[in-house]
Amino acid sequence: MDEEDIPQIKIGQQTLIQSDAFPDNVFHGKISAITPKGDPIARSYRVRISFDDTNIPLMVGMTAETNIILKKSDNALLIPLESLGKQNKIQIAENGKIRHLTVKTGIKNTTDIEILSGLSGTEEIITPYHADWKDGQKISTKNGDSP
Repeated sequence: MDEEDIPQIKIGQQTLIQSDAFPDNVFHGKISAITPKGDPIARSYRVRISFDDTNIPLMVGMTAETNIILKKSDNALLIPLESLGKQNKIQIAENGKIRHLTVKTGIKNTTDIEILSGLSGTEEIITPYHADWKDGQKISTKNGDSP
């Protein structure tokens, strides 16, 4: 675990693990230990995960992607992370023109970010964000029709 992320990690947090060896499976675990001494060169800490199910087919040395659940939000409004510009600005298509909105964000992962306020969920979001596009600039949708 990278040293920048370690302050968010606590014993007992839920984890989701996927391995290329078992692509159709997601394994559930919990953080059981965090090593108190990190690796000063890699700037990382070792985090140990335990499993409730003792029949997990993962073996020592297998590569896996591990996601640690920091927070859960039911019915969260998510947008692609690449839709977010500086200072939490997003761009939407409205009546054939670009409009910038400022949103309040929540938790994120590697692809998406939670929107806490500033969007209703019905807007047509422009992805990716284009820093050089201006409010009122005319646009058309991907299929060529005006929004």
